[in-house]
Amino acid sequence: MFILQQKKYIVLFSHYLLFMKKTILILFCCSLFIYGNAQDNKKLLSEAMNLAKAEKYQESMPLFNKVLEDSPGDYYAHYNRGVVKLKMNYCEDAIKDFDQALMLSAKYKKVYIVRAAAKAECTNYAGAIEDYTLAIKEDPTNNIQAYFERGNINQLLGK
Repeated sequence: MFILQQKKYIVLFSHYLLFMKKTILILFCCSLFIYGNAQDNKKLLSEAMNLAKAEKYQESMPLFNKVLEDSPGDYYAHYNRGVVKLKMNYCEDAIKDFDQALMLSAKYKKVYIVRAAAKAECTNYAGAIEDYTLAIKEDPTNNIQAYFERGNINQLLGK
């Protein structure tokens, strides 16, 4: 009886080892796939940004969209797509991308400046002043642009 139980445990253990080998292989393949996608997304994002720098905004949008389809949590891609949308005068859509970038990474404070510009472009002057003020609070000594633009909007509003 004891020998039969030992054989049973040996068979069970060998099945367990086989299962673990398959699991490890699957996890390894998945990690290669994820790593490959991350590398592809880096290349796509780089290509999209190069097109945007060359002012080929329409051509860059599908690339930004593909990057964000594969990596919706990429705050930097949201930020850069927002900049392109702002350049194309889609200020409301740009604001949505900037909001998403801030939600994903509150540390990326540069977004406040461009979101303020987008809000000003959409004539949401109160929102623009609020964002410029947030940028100034984050870094009072290094946001000359925020002081300048906030002053321009206040002057425009007669304040």
